[in-house]
Amino acid sequence: MLRANKPMVTDSSAAVVKSIVEFPNPASTILDILTSLNNDESGIIDIFDISGVRVEQVKVTGGITTHAIDIAALRNGVYMYYLHTNQQYAARGKIVIAH
Repeated sequence: MLRANKPMVTDSSAAVVKSIVEFPNPASTILDILTSLNNDESGIIDIFDISGVRVEQVKVTGGITTHAIDIAALRNGVYMYYLHTNQQYAARGKIVIAH
């Protein structure tokens, strides 16, 4: 099941909703993250383990884009991710990795 993680930020100047969806969740080897940003916007997805250590960072571009992230080397557990665009927080979510 796909779901958009809250909160989502609406850019009133362009009336575009910034969102992020992860699948599959739980994941085992590849995690796909779908982002939806303004076309002229870029951002970063940071993934952190439960102790707060950043384990992955992915650059994202504007528009609707899917990013395939290799998570095979990460340990089983719960991870948090945050999407930042133009130095502003846009969305967050939780990922479960189970090999």
